[in-house]
Amino acid sequence: IALLAWLVTLVTVSIFVTVIIPEQKRTFLENLESKANGVGVSIRDVAAGAVVNEDYGALVEHCLQILKGDKAIDYLVITKNSGESWIHDSSGWRCSQLPAPWHPERRAPSSAISVVSEFNRRVFHYSQPFDYQGIQWGWIHIGLSLKTYDRSVANVYRRTGILALVCILLSLLASGVYARFLVKPILALQTVVRRVTHGDLSARAIIRTGDEVELLADSFNAMAGSLLQRDKILGSVQFASQQFLAAPD
Repeated sequence: IALLAWLVTLVTVSIFVTVIIPEQKRTFLENLESKANGVGVSIRDVAAGAVVNEDYGALVEHCLQILKGDKAIDYLVITKNSGESWIHDSSGWRCSQLPAPWHPERRAPSSAISVVSEFNRRVFHYSQPFDYQGIQWGWIHIGLSLKTYDRSVANVYRRTGILALVCILLSLLASGVYARFLVKPILALQTVVRRVTHGDLSARAIIRTGDEVELLADSFNAMAGSLLQRDKILGSVQFASQQFLAAPD
């Protein structure tokens, strides 16, 4: 009984862990994507003016201010469809020609945790297309640091693991105590049965559990009482027989 109860708890906790951890990781990723999207919208508003005036100084200054204000942003890259790109990170900014992966054909926002070869760092990379007045101008790329994400995931693993271990140990203890409580009256009844088996017909089981074990104990007590009554009758018959056989007449 204790093992069965413990196994049920173990399976329940395992299901909980396998469900809650991916759900928490998905929530963390959604938060990163939401933040990156907000940064992308901010850059897009400034980039629209830069496209009209062909003056990218304000765009560069805006990107550097964003990087300066939020250390969790690893890099910002604005890429034209031609591959010409403005790259901003903690070291400053530069203009460079980036390959095709930085301006994909499918123009839809995308995000993933990956190692970006241009920076040789593992980041949360978010990309959104930048279109101006119906013209597919280029892409805005945001790289977010994964330090907070990794720390949050590690905390989830640690807290969930500790909670699961505590639940399993408490379940094992509780199931053992319950099984002992359940078996105790049965062991008491077994002791009384052993006494009756060895001839002590006056032994009685005093069990007050309010369940089937109590009913069984009452039935056994009634049986032991009947046996004791029969034993007394047989004793009386034996005594009368001895007196009868010992009489000279």
